[in-house]
Amino acid sequence: MNNGQRDSRERIPAQSRRKRGRSLKYVRRHGGVNPGYIIFAVVVILILAVSLFFIFRSKNEAPRATENTADTAAESETPGREEEKTVTFIDVPTSDSAAGDLILVNYDHAYVFPEKDDLVNVYENKTDDFKVAYSDYMMDKNVLDVLISLTHELSAATGEDDLTVNSAYRTLEEQREIYDEYRETWGEETAKLYVADPGFSEHHTGIAADLILVRDDGTALPITRSEAYDEIMRLLRDHGFILRYPEGKKEITRIETEPWHFRYVGLPHSLIIEKAGLCFEEYIGLLKNFTSGGSVLFLSGNGKLSSVPFAESSFAGPGYAIYRVPAGSGETTRIPVPYGADAPSVSGDNDGGFIVTVRFGDVSPSRVVSVGDDVSAFYEKTAPAD
Repeated sequence: MNNGQRDSRERIPAQSRRKRGRSLKYVRRHGGVNPGYIIFAVVVILILAVSLFFIFRSKNEAPRATENTADTAAESETPGREEEKTVTFIDVPTSDSAAGDLILVNYDHAYVFPEKDDLVNVYENKTDDFKVAYSDYMMDKNVLDVLISLTHELSAATGEDDLTVNSAYRTLEEQREIYDEYRETWGEETAKLYVADPGFSEHHTGIAADLILVRDDGTALPITRSEAYDEIMRLLRDHGFILRYPEGKKEITRIETEPWHFRYVGLPHSLIIEKAGLCFEEYIGLLKNFTSGGSVLFLSGNGKLSSVPFAESSFAGPGYAIYRVPAGSGETTRIPVPYGADAPSVSGDNDGGFIVTVRFGDVSPSRVVSVGDDVSAFYEKTAPAD
């Protein structure tokens, strides 16, 4: 306002300023406009103009700042931002629903032979810690590496180095030859109890093997005859193998008990299956109860098995979350993964879906080998209805 008054005085001659009071009264008496009002209005307009300028400027700049920092904010590592996220996604080929370590291959789930595989010769990769019955046996490379590791531990701990791979990968033709031989020798009914139909055998996968003992004099024995039997079974389980056709499960597997047939499923699945006394069919059925849209099966770092809401699994503490995602109808299937999970593992189940296994925190599989006996009780409560 002072600036406005100063400007007005500068435009009025000095003589007029001395007579200003009388001149203003003269103007007011004749109905004119008071110059003081004009000055006041000008000042108000200037203040409003400056205020509107800063208001519009801040509004115009705010969207640009948001656009420039939106991606950075989304990737923020601050705890507040992390807690807002509950899920990330990975895309997998839908065709992979028939491939992986957790595929079900049995009397009504045929194996889908891949165009390529990762088979290696067992004999060419063997060590002095185990034996191979025939030099042309093949196995999945990753599974053979696990087998080599556990046989080394077995030999070092017990001196048992006669564990022998007596059967491994089989082609469709090889399975047909074995089945036909059994059928001709023992009859159709017996053949079906001990040999899977061609195309429906786990031996097609390359992740299954028949294990026996072969002593140096050529004597063949079941592993139950080894003094290190308990240690053999523990190491197999702790390294991801299961006894595929256990006692008392023939009505489900349609295969007679085979104490020599082992199948790789990986950790922590082998721990849960063996501790709960399940066959593989029962386990795959159980996992259908756990989905990304509901609750996951959670194995804690201390071996406790529970059901945890998918969105809360990130905060359940160190452990493994396991759940199933149905295969999509397109070329790829989107797999939701709880935010904060480490190294998600996805395997098809060969039954129209994918089994997802994720780890939270610094959890070593060796820390959860002592899964409690309550696993069986948990299965009874959550087992799918017939």
